[in-house]
Order: sequence, then C-alpha cells, then structure tokens
Amino acid sequence: MGSEEEYQKRLKILHNITNQIKHCVETVVVGGSVGYHNVENHCDIDTVVVVDMANIDNLLSTDYFQGTVQKEVLDLFKKKLINFFWVSKKVGGIDVDVFIYDKEAYEKNCLLDGNRIGFINKKVSSKNYGFGFTGQKIEYDRKVKSFKGGCIYETPPFAKGIYIGQVPRDDFLFLGYVAFQKDNYFTNLQEKVWNKLTLQLIEECGKDVDLTKQNILNSIFVYNWQKELKKTLLSDEILERIKKRTREEVAKIISS
Repeated sequence: MGSEEEYQKRLKILHNITNQIKHCVETVVVGGSVGYHNVENHCDIDTVVVVDMANIDNLLSTDYFQGTVQKEVLDLFKKKLINFFWVSKKVGGIDVDVFIYDKEAYEKNCLLDGNRIGFINKKVSSKNYGFGFTGQKIEYDRKVKSFKGGCIYETPPFAKGIYIGQVPRDDFLFLGYVAFQKDNYFTNLQEKVWNKLTLQLIEECGKDVDLTKQNILNSIFVYNWQKELKKTLLSDEILERIKKRTREEVAKIISS
C-alpha cells in the first residue's frame, strides 16, 4: 500500500530527528500513515516523543526543537497543568507533527488513569468523538480553552462511563514503527496497555464476550475512520493481528 519511496523519505527525516534527541527521551514512535506503512506524497509525519520531566530542557535545547515552544506553554507543562504539547515544522517540504508527552502522565493515560490534556497551535472543536468496543460512536466535550494563539483541550479515556479508543493508546495496538525506545520502554508499556484494555473489555462486555461483535478493534479510531472514508488505511494483516491478540489476551485473563 502507498509509495515505498515516500515512506523511506519520511523515515530518513524521522531518523535525523531521533538521532538528535534519543539521549534525553524515553521513546520516539510513529503514528498515522507512516506508522501503518501506507504513505502517499501528501502525508505528514505524526510522531510521539515521551520525555521524563527532568529532561525537558535538554530536549528543547536540541537543534530541532530549539525555539519551537512558547515560554507560557512550557511553564504549563512543567507545572503539570498540561501533559503534552504539539510542535509542527516543515522539513524537506513535509509536515512533521510531534506530540511531546510527560512520561508519568502518558503512562497513566495509556492505562486509563487520567485525561490527556495538552496544547496545540491551532483551534479545535470542543466536540469530538471516539468509538467503543461495539463500534458505537461516542461524543464527548474536549473542554477547549483558547491560549496563546492555539488552545488547550482534553481527551478522556471514558465518556458516559464507556471506554473510547483514542491516541496515544491506539498506537500500541497496531503501530508498526518504533524509532527509538530506552530499555524497551514502549514494548513493556505495550504489554500493560493490552492487558488493561482487555480487562476493560471484559468488565464492560462480560467474560462471555462475543468477540465478533464486541472487541478492541472496534474501538480503534483509524479503523472506523477508514470505513467512513471507504479507503484502506490498515492492512488486512494488521486487522488480523489485532483480532488474534485480542483472542489471546481474553483467553489468558479468563483462564487465570
């Protein structure tokens, strides 16, 4: 799927950024079209960088990130009033969007304990939606506040008491490319995320859950988005891998 030439072009940009920052971050992972290897010439690079708060100044002093973050935004991040912020640049004519997360809050949100609260350099709608384990669309309020030419918004792990699939958790379910991880950081957290989501699936749907109707795949945003677009974003191989892993995780929990 997509263009291999465009994919490799973006990987080169990603590796150049990663080599500058890997000494002071926990992981660099790629989402979006590059993450699931379906790249066209118009595609951007969506990247997640997780950093321990003690290393945020070191990260922002690297060549790539120097001068990219407003002082007021950084102050909010250091005070833990937000737990991520967005840096967008154009490199070689390609948009590179980097979401920088505080390690502690990133882990909590991925494990369904706390909201994702961050700053982005543009306006967003206060209403957004995600999908539950049955594939139902669930709307929620992002509590948007204007700030420094952009806005601060929230993404909860639950809406109306029901789990909603969203990034960055979805990254752990189908992501195909980890540019860097310190001490297996991403891989270890991935195991915890799968376990936590499977436990939530069983809690909401019961131990006799019908995985043909209620499953983790149904909650993945891009899976539902591709159905709306009537366009293939996730390959059949990726879909089958998610289904297989779900069956295995459910069986493991039920038998324990």
